[in-house]
Amino acid sequence: VDVYLISVSPPDEHGYCSFGFMLWSSLEMAEAAKVVIAEVDEDHIVTYGENYIHLSQLDYLVEKQGESTLGDVASVMGYEAPSDVDRTIAGYAADLIRDGDTLQIGAGTVSMAVIEHLHEKNDLGLHSELCPTGVAPLIAAGNINGKFKPLHRHKAICTALMGDEFSLDFAHRNPAIELYRMSYTNNPVRIAQHDYMIAINNALSIDLTGQVAAEALGPHMYSGVGGQLEFTIGAMLADHGRAVTVLPATAKQGTLSRIVPLHAEGTIVSVPRTYVNYVITEYGTVNLLGKSQRERAELLISIAHPDFRDELRAAAKRLYWP
Repeated sequence: VDVYLISVSPPDEHGYCSFGFMLWSSLEMAEAAKVVIAEVDEDHIVTYGENYIHLSQLDYLVEKQGESTLGDVASVMGYEAPSDVDRTIAGYAADLIRDGDTLQIGAGTVSMAVIEHLHEKNDLGLHSELCPTGVAPLIAAGNINGKFKPLHRHKAICTALMGDEFSLDFAHRNPAIELYRMSYTNNPVRIAQHDYMIAINNALSIDLTGQVAAEALGPHMYSGVGGQLEFTIGAMLADHGRAVTVLPATAKQGTLSRIVPLHAEGTIVSVPRTYVNYVITEYGTVNLLGKSQRERAELLISIAHPDFRDELRAAAKRLYWP
């Protein structure tokens, strides 16, 4: 890395600047770069954990000019109102969450709709890549308190915060929330140290073997995969852990099934079938763990949209009942 551009808070009395509501790989990039240029933004919140950099590590400081857009960035990363289908799926996912679980919630309308159901849960922990919109009120109310976490007890751990003004204000200088570099939060070995870990992530599609596609439609990239694979593996390795994949049964106003016989040519598989545990659509929940290929196909067809089940059964018989 030759030059790295970052945005930071004004330095404190000890010369440390905060990266604000997002850390990701900023520390590694700053450590690797030949030149580090930091824009100092008075509107940055200050968060704890390892989310800071010292003035001695910065080569140039530039004062922020004009109106800050930090709040816009956090809200764009944040929340889209869930549909009735999203809420139905989220309700099924919430049934798998037990009091005392440690949560990871991936970005996406369906997975983040689960947050609406967490007000009924107690003593939850958070160890996640993202701290999504809606989590701050749960921390404030005590639903998420980290009481039983083996690591960072009583702390909500993430590498990036998402959300509205309340969420950012709540995180500002709040010891209950700590940000760590992505290589730390997303380390499967560290994730697996959390007993009763539950990872909830979205999918674009899933084939009848259980392979999850979450980042591409055929050969065309749709989004980044983030830490979905790492958290899925970590949750599966954890004692009493669960990995949950959520997706609506259809796309394009009901004209396409998201449960498919085979992924389209060029599709990137985000999570291999061997790590896929619970799969949820608006038609129910199935557990693929330990199932044969034929059993997997039958289970996935049972939660597909009824309009596509006959087609999927015919394909399954052709592929898996030779």
